[in-house]
Amino acid sequence: MEYQIRGACTSSRPDRVVEFDIRTAKAGGADSSIASGEIPCDGREVVNGLSTLPLSVPVTVSITGLSDVTYGYAIVAPQA
Repeated sequence: MEYQIRGACTSSRPDRVVEFDIRTAKAGGADSSIASGEIPCDGREVVNGLSTLPLSVPVTVSITGLSDVTYGYAIVAPQA
């Protein structure tokens, strides 16, 4: 199954960009980065394809650069 990350944010600063990092979350093992990128805080949704993800391995989504951000989200979902 193909997956994608969907994200958006808004900020009082038009040049604000947040960064996301998707990592595996292996129990008892080291996590590793699967994908990373940027989401501009212009209120529009960004959709990035992730291809396939490892089966039976949970993933986490980290978002950094949230100062001056009033609203935002990033989710990993199957491609429609």
